[in-house]
Amino acid sequence: SSGGGTEDYPYSWSTPLNRMYPTLIIPDKQSQTVRPVEEVGGVLQDTRISDAAVTKLQEYAQDPQQPFFLAVGFKKPHLPFLFPEQYMDLYPESVDIPLAEHRDVNTNLPPVVWTDFGELRTYDDIAALNLSAANNYRINDTKQYELRRGYAAATSYVDAMVGKVLQALTDNGQDDNTIVVFCSDHGFQLGEDGQWTKHNNYETSVRIPFLVRVPGVTDNNDGFQSIDLFNYTAQDYGTTPSTKEAALNGSVAWKDADWSTINVKELYLHDVNLDGNDVDVEEHLNQVDNPDYRGVVTDLAQKLRDNWFVALQDYHNQK
Repeated sequence: SSGGGTEDYPYSWSTPLNRMYPTLIIPDKQSQTVRPVEEVGGVLQDTRISDAAVTKLQEYAQDPQQPFFLAVGFKKPHLPFLFPEQYMDLYPESVDIPLAEHRDVNTNLPPVVWTDFGELRTYDDIAALNLSAANNYRINDTKQYELRRGYAAATSYVDAMVGKVLQALTDNGQDDNTIVVFCSDHGFQLGEDGQWTKHNNYETSVRIPFLVRVPGVTDNNDGFQSIDLFNYTAQDYGTTPSTKEAALNGSVAWKDADWSTINVKELYLHDVNLDGNDVDVEEHLNQVDNPDYRGVVTDLAQKLRDNWFVALQDYHNQK
């Protein structure tokens, strides 16, 4: 795993980590970024993971008074986009999968922002494109469509595996007293501003799906982030959590509903525009040098230097 593997240290878990490696052998995994396969003679890793999770839930159901925590981590849609072939059938070649609106690198960026998506370029089919640094490794639109189609199929595959686990909760009668959290570790660039994979601070890379289902709670409009998860669940079970401020010491980004700032060299408009134009959803237009927004840049930079978390809490409290 990432982070030097520290999250998988034995003292972190009462039951040792089981990666559930696939029983289906895929030769030359680096040859193609998109790989629909037939699960014959073995299964893919995420299929094994979902099956193991279902088995664990059945075991827990034998002692319904005993609380449990189960972490189920799926691999896809990480590269390569590897999935049972029936999920590609959901996206025939005739289907309209829009490409990113801005597919070229924005030149008005500090150098630290752009990455050359080296992970993607290690695959043989991408290397065969002979991408050139002179045009920022621009991938042709045909290949971009193929990659987006493969990403969609891989996502549908994992969606089905998650559904299998949730169905097991229902079948075992555990769904009415179990908190379920669905989240991811990062987003994914699919050609926006000429970027692929992750390794940058664009919203497309850092924003994640985050769904929390708590039995008996039907509506909650409080601001919620992934960093709140431990405190939320710990308080629910009567455990005293560490302070958020201590956990967040050293954070280097600030976001609110209207603006996103990666550092004081970038500023993108999200919800409103002083000129009344459309929002800059793909963060394509860097406004940091626009004199109309000089006050916004100064304000957000100050929040970064002071305590962005306290400022964010104040923002949510005012809503």
